[in-house]
Amino acid sequence: MYSVKPMMVNSVGQTEEGETEVRGVILDKAVGPYAARIVAVSNMKKEIAVSGPAGIEYNKSTGEFVITLKT
Repeated sequence: MYSVKPMMVNSVGQTEEGETEVRGVILDKAVGPYAARIVAVSNMKKEIAVSGPAGIEYNKSTGEFVITLKT
């Protein structure tokens, strides 16, 4: 994962619907996650999955987040 803000990813898994789920904590609680994407290793411009604010659950008081990406 790449982030311009300090964060820690606790787990990357798969939901019952087959989506990719990323759980973690934003270490700088002044900001939160806004978007996420999965790209091809061979070509960082080739997006495999994208998630915007609708696919992100964020708890501002704890910094915990869950990002769901439809893959």
